[in-house]
Amino acid sequence: GVFFHMSDARTEVAGFREYFEIFAAGGTAGLFLAKVMPLAVFMGLTVGFWGCYAAFNFYKHGFKPTCYRWGFRIDNLLQAFIGPTILSVFGLILLVILCFETNRKVKVTGNLVICIVLYPFWGLIQQFLVQSMWTYNLSTVITNSRDITILDQALETIGWPLTTGISTISLSEEKRSTSSAEMKLEESQKANRGREIPPALRWCFLILVMLASAVVFGLVHYPHFWLMWATFALGIPWSLFFLKQRNLFPLGLYHGVVGSCFYFWWLQEDPIAGS
Repeated sequence: GVFFHMSDARTEVAGFREYFEIFAAGGTAGLFLAKVMPLAVFMGLTVGFWGCYAAFNFYKHGFKPTCYRWGFRIDNLLQAFIGPTILSVFGLILLVILCFETNRKVKVTGNLVICIVLYPFWGLIQQFLVQSMWTYNLSTVITNSRDITILDQALETIGWPLTTGISTISLSEEKRSTSSAEMKLEESQKANRGREIPPALRWCFLILVMLASAVVFGLVHYPHFWLMWATFALGIPWSLFFLKQRNLFPLGLYHGVVGSCFYFWWLQEDPIAGS
C-alpha cells in the first residue's frame, strides 16, 4: 500500500535533517511575510523547493518511511480523527453562537460548499509545513528521538505509557523478562526514547513547542487580525494532536472546513467571489 504501519518505521535520533527542515519551514514563512516577491512567484518557488525536497527524501529514505515520518499515514486514521473531530464540532457550534450574538449572517451557499471541498487540500499543505516541518522537528531536537515526542515524555510523568514506533511500553514497569528477544526489544525501546529530560522541564519544553507552533501558524496570516488570533488558538491543540498521533489528514481536513466557515460566517467574506 501507499501508506504503512508504524511498526515499519526506522528508529533514528535527531540530526542535520531536523535542523534543515526547521530552518527551511521558518524561511518559507519568513519569505511569505516579507512579501519580497509576487505571490505567484512565491507559490511557484515554494512548490518547486518542497517538491524537490520531497523527491530527495523519497529517493534517499524511501517513500513509505518518509510518508510515515511526515504524517501521511492511514494506520491510525480512526484514532487520529477523534480529537480533531470533537474540537472542530465544538468550535463550529461556538462560531455559530458568536455569529448570532454579533448579528452576523450564517448561511450555507454554493461557494461555501466549494470552499469546504477545496480548502482542505491547501490546509493539508499548511499543516505539513507547520506540524511536520516545524512542530515535530522542534520536538525531535529536544527529545533526540524520532519516535518519542516531547508530549509523550511529558505524559509519561503522570503515568501515561510511552508509545514508540515498535510498541507501547511503560518504562515504570519493574519486572521484565530476561529472554534474548525481549532484551533486544528493551534495548530498542531505550534507544527510541531519546535523551532523559527532568519531568518538570518536559512540561516546560512542551509549552514552548506548543507556543512556537501556534505563533508561526498565526503569524503567516498577518496582518489579518481575526485570522491571526483564530489560527493561533487552533494551532495549540493542533500541535498536540500531531505530536501524539502524527497524522496530518484530520488536521488538514478540519483546517479547511473550519477555516471556510470562519471566512464566510465570521469575516463575512467570500474568498471565491473575492468579496
